[in-house]
Amino acid sequence: MEKRMGFMQLSFAWIFALIVGAFILFLSIYIAIKFSGIEEKKQDVVVSKELGILLNPLESGFEQARTAKIELQKKTRIQNRCEKEEPFGRQVISVSEETFGKWSANGSEAGFLNKYIFSDKLLEGNNFYLFSMQFEFPFKIADLIVMTSADKIYCFVDAPEEVQEKIRGLKLDNVLNKSAGSQCPHGSKKVCFSGNCDITINKNLGKVTKRNEDSVEFYGDALMYSAIFSDNEIYECQFKRLMQRTKQLASLYNQKATFINRYGCSTNLPLASLINLADNFENSRDLSGALLGVVDEIKTRNEENQACRLW
Repeated sequence: MEKRMGFMQLSFAWIFALIVGAFILFLSIYIAIKFSGIEEKKQDVVVSKELGILLNPLESGFEQARTAKIELQKKTRIQNRCEKEEPFGRQVISVSEETFGKWSANGSEAGFLNKYIFSDKLLEGNNFYLFSMQFEFPFKIADLIVMTSADKIYCFVDAPEEVQEKIRGLKLDNVLNKSAGSQCPHGSKKVCFSGNCDITINKNLGKVTKRNEDSVEFYGDALMYSAIFSDNEIYECQFKRLMQRTKQLASLYNQKATFINRYGCSTNLPLASLINLADNFENSRDLSGALLGVVDEIKTRNEENQACRLW
């Protein structure tokens, strides 16, 4: 009988040890998973912030385009979100990385008031190409940054010579010049200036049309390339933000004009009209004759008035 009791006591001891061991193992795994999730979220925030920092050198201050390449160790999704609330709106970037076949939660964001990134709403890959171009309307408004995934190929078909030169100058592996659509790689986005392509540009009318989507309008090369490489929703939101910035800068220049006028230096620029038109701007369809006329008039008068130029 005593042997039986000893056997039973030993069995209970082992069972208890197994239960405690299983609980400790479960707790260790749970903590490891939670810690891993925290680390992933922390890493996503770091990548988002680093991406914003990497964009700074692209803001050149010069008219020529500048290019850059971002190489990431893990397959990454970059979500571009644009908010257009007054006074300047906000550029928001969120990042998630693939780890062991699973994507981290896309809840970590970095916001910027002074950046304008034109891209698809969601980019995916290990490598990303960026280039920037200066936007003037009629004075410098901002450096526009275009971002694409290296996995998405754009094929420009029989483009005008100045466009071909620009593309060659950008030196982007995912943007090609071809003389015919049949030469474009399979699955690439065909871009042309006549005919029916995935993306069609009419430079005379200032319009970019993507297949099965509404056209968007542009002013100048910087916005043309921005419209080509970005989602229409992102493009319209960023354009709205640019007009908000135009309004604020025009107001500052108007104050400067009033100040120097006291000392006999008259500029006579219709900046008040530009402020009003920029304030009422909603989307690219508002690039009316009135707005473009005021911009051209301000630019011409400022260039001709060498003694009292505002910029």
